[in-house]
Amino acid sequence: TGGIAFDTSAAARETPRARRDAPFPLYTDAAAAKSAAFNARLKLISYFQQSVRGLAVGAPVEIFGLQIGVVTGIKLEFDPLAGHPRAAVQYVVQPERVFPFDKADATLRDAAAVTQKLLDQGMRVQLASANLLTGQQVVSMVFVPDAPPVKVASIDGRMVLPSVPGGLDDLVA
Repeated sequence: TGGIAFDTSAAARETPRARRDAPFPLYTDAAAAKSAAFNARLKLISYFQQSVRGLAVGAPVEIFGLQIGVVTGIKLEFDPLAGHPRAAVQYVVQPERVFPFDKADATLRDAAAVTQKLLDQGMRVQLASANLLTGQQVVSMVFVPDAPPVKVASIDGRMVLPSVPGGLDDLVA
């Protein structure tokens, strides 16, 4: 009850022709197919003290309105240091969407240094409304003027990026 679209990415045009019996994966939509073309994945996590209603696994991670990754997990957990619950949002960023392909591997090796530089410049993570009618949200990386300094941390192999309030909470305030 649907159609299948075919496309050849610019990177694939410069590779040898496929074998006659080569398998070709099918993706649910064009966004999933484009995302599969990026090999490098940087695992991140952010903690929110606000409602994450409308945020779903598969939601985009954006910077300046452009997708650079996808949400991979959302869970409620208890923060023993602060003594209250928080929403933990796991996501991956695909550096090849930002950096040229030949620099993506180097970026992964230097991920902590690059992330620290961005945090020093005020980069923070917030929830943003993707659709006011449906309440869908996305994870958005923003630059906050005069943001307090933070050091990049890591938990279970994921870099922790600090969050700031945003999304519908900003509208309500």
